[in-house]
Amino acid sequence: MIPSVEGIENSGSTAWSPDETATISGWRVVSSGGFTRRLNSAASVGEVDTSMETCNAISRWLAERGAGLTVRVTPLMEDGVIAACLRDWGLARRDPTLVMVRRPEPANGHDDVVVVAADDPGYTAELIDLNYPDTSVRAAWDRIVERAGSSAVGLWVPGRAVGFTVVSNGIASVFSVAVREGNRRFGLATAIMNASAAWALERDVEWQFVQVLGTNAAAIELYEELGFIERYRYSYLQPTGE
Repeated sequence: MIPSVEGIENSGSTAWSPDETATISGWRVVSSGGFTRRLNSAASVGEVDTSMETCNAISRWLAERGAGLTVRVTPLMEDGVIAACLRDWGLARRDPTLVMVRRPEPANGHDDVVVVAADDPGYTAELIDLNYPDTSVRAAWDRIVERAGSSAVGLWVPGRAVGFTVVSNGIASVFSVAVREGNRRFGLATAIMNASAAWALERDVEWQFVQVLGTNAAAIELYEELGFIERYRYSYLQPTGE
């Protein structure tokens, strides 16, 4: 059976975990020192308070940790809550993102991919270089990897491509797939995904998921070719004009 939205969300939250978590008037608010919106945002399941007092409390909590007001919207959020955030909190919807899933299957074509410990220094340096222009995020990344422990591995074609895979709650998530410019269109992203599938199958994982920006048509097409299907979408609400 295809994994539920809640199951995928729980797996992703465990794999890509924040430094801090707080509950503010029913909202789950997370922080990782400003590193990625997913890890510096508020989210809700079911009914929550949407007063301006709550909005201000969430804003203050995030600001104290170097982040702006951000609400992460998933299908688990009530329509009325979303409407209140747009109308009363003055937020605008940004960056719809697809969450895509597939059953991993054995595949060839990943001999060049090296599976390394997720905290391997050379791999980590290249992952940061390819994915994050601001290298100051290294400390936050290291904390994510430390929390993931042996459930995570690095997928690496040295000097050319990287990926990061974590098994959590029976689902394998794939993050931070990137190919160095000049090495694209040679099947390296496919090789990374094939290596991820092989690693997941060794751990009896039945499903993988990736997340990709809705505007990234090339990546969506690649994942569809690899057997991924869209399971749901999420987006962010942020102040108008930000």
